[in-house]
Amino acid sequence: MAQYGRIYKDDEEREKRFQICKDNVEFIESFNYASNQPYKLNIDGFAYQSHEEFQASHNRYRTSLNPMSSKTHLLQMRT
Repeated sequence: MAQYGRIYKDDEEREKRFQICKDNVEFIESFNYASNQPYKLNIDGFAYQSHEEFQASHNRYRTSLNPMSSKTHLLQMRT
């Protein structure tokens, strides 16, 4: 936890994050051991987030990737 500068509001939050990290480490180790992928997983600063938390904060809809971004306006003609 100290390696990534994590500071938590209380012991309950620290324990929750520790358990999430522990679960993620177990997943990483089992993936690396059993996988025949050309890559390996490793621990990083996101190891203290659950899968759902990571998705919510990093896989959001990005309007800049959408061809109909917020800078584009549709004009409807009245006849």
